[in-house]
Amino acid sequence: MQSVSMSTVLVTVGTTSFDDLIGAVCSRPFLAEWARSAGGDDGAGLRLTLQFGNGAHPLSLLPADVLPAGAASSGAYPDDGSATAELPVDDRGLRREVRISWCRFDPALPDEMARSDAVLCHAGAGTLLEAADASDGRLRDGRGPIRTAAFVNPALMDN
Repeated sequence: MQSVSMSTVLVTVGTTSFDDLIGAVCSRPFLAEWARSAGGDDGAGLRLTLQFGNGAHPLSLLPADVLPAGAASSGAYPDDGSATAELPVDDRGLRREVRISWCRFDPALPDEMARSDAVLCHAGAGTLLEAADASDGRLRDGRGPIRTAAFVNPALMDN
């Protein structure tokens, strides 16, 4: 069975707030498991892009020891930016570099999807159609599909 790289992950919540999804991805268990199992080239860095809409800033949800170097401790984070952090991979102290980018809104989201190995998103129809379209483009280019997982936001059930 061929190994699947998941070294580039996009998390998008659209224009709404879905702090549960962003918080789950920023949690130590998710980050550690992703760093362990992402695949890709040995020693290659990982890339995590967080589009957080009107929700809490993702840097406010990251564990303190995973916060990128230079991240403001005051809680005053820029809406758009990126930083590099080291993620623990195992109990022996092995770590893997990850480039974390974040934005409230991204007009180039379809392009970001096309560069991603996986898209984790809210279950919005528009986002799912964009992900399917980006995946089709990757298949036509011979780069393989984008793995997409959609999550229902229970806070928006009456929307």
